[in-house]
Amino acid sequence: FGLGLWFGITFSSLIITLAFLLLGLGTDDTYVLVAAFQHPDVMYLEPRERVAEAMARAGSSISVTSLTDLVAFLAGSYSSIPVVEAFCQFAAIGVTLDFFLQITFFAVAMYMAGERESKEKLDCFCCLTASKPDKKLIGKGEFSRATPEMLTVFLQNTYAPRLLSAPGKVVAMSLGGLLLALGIYGCTQITVDFQYDWFIPDNSYYQDTITIRERYWGSQEVPVSVYSFEGDYSSETTQTQFSQMTTELDDNDLLVSGSCINWWPEFVSFAEVNASASMQTVNGERIVAPADFDDTLLNFYNDDAGSAFTGYLTLTSDSVLRLTETPCRDDAGGSGIPYRTKQMDKMREIADICSSVGAVAWGPAYWSHDAHKIFLREIIVNLAIALGGVFLITTLMLGSLVPSIIVTLLLIVIDI
Repeated sequence: FGLGLWFGITFSSLIITLAFLLLGLGTDDTYVLVAAFQHPDVMYLEPRERVAEAMARAGSSISVTSLTDLVAFLAGSYSSIPVVEAFCQFAAIGVTLDFFLQITFFAVAMYMAGERESKEKLDCFCCLTASKPDKKLIGKGEFSRATPEMLTVFLQNTYAPRLLSAPGKVVAMSLGGLLLALGIYGCTQITVDFQYDWFIPDNSYYQDTITIRERYWGSQEVPVSVYSFEGDYSSETTQTQFSQMTTELDDNDLLVSGSCINWWPEFVSFAEVNASASMQTVNGERIVAPADFDDTLLNFYNDDAGSAFTGYLTLTSDSVLRLTETPCRDDAGGSGIPYRTKQMDKMREIADICSSVGAVAWGPAYWSHDAHKIFLREIIVNLAIALGGVFLITTLMLGSLVPSIIVTLLLIVIDI
């Protein structure tokens, strides 16, 4: 993590989970090295020769796996999603450092263990010499390091022969096909959802806020607002657009009914009463004459009728409308990211009506919805790059096309 931060990679809470992933990858390489170190053909060599032979036997395996992992994470580091990019960059650094630690630090640890074993020192108390090194601690008889373990015996004498028999091959192929079919079916049933509440600890005070929100407003209602910016609000075009936007907001069944705090219809009602001579109809919409708009709006802003909207209207020093906000709440009728994305797209479509003042729709969850919109494309592209890299590396390292194809197909099945 420190090296990644030194390189300027952005750190987030998601990066913390990388520690568990790297722990698994490192442990896997460790077991491969230990298995080679404890092999009967290697076990009785001098410690220096024993480590060298173990590294020669297991080095190619951990080199291929580490290199393919590195290529896969480097492919993911080209993601357009910043958090995924940062995660893959940290992972690439972690995989590289893990490999170098395996062939340096752990190799030294194996050499020290070999020295201890050759001198018949105890493993837990390495300063003490075993009085009866060949006696079993559990059971009777003498202990021999050349005796294979129970799992090795089972795999070699029972599992492997039955798996390679004709019935075993049929069962293995059938189970593999079933697993692939279930994976493909499962992909068609996936739904995507995201809630900020999932990242809040149970003992956080914010959980009380969540409880109150669920009790009175529903757990899935999401705030969203339409913002408009500097422009000519007095023009007939802008006023007509605000009227049309109001109609669309009222007809939007993806919003909580009546949740929008919209200043425009209240302003028009105020003008109909207090500035009726200035009212006119354009394209079927009631608007204020452009010459009287600013004065009428200022009167509305200072009147009790407009007091509820002063927080959503920003005037310039010359009392000219500069910014507006129309807050609403997305409906909780649907669930999942696809439904939320549909709500976001609808609100943006409505905001585009007021193009003359650059209106936009925005909510605190829109950043995640936008990210999920491109997730599918990102997944396909990154998987294609990663699988291509793995195929290329395995082909170069193994020097055979058939094993590389098998490895790549296995990765596809696992990913599905």
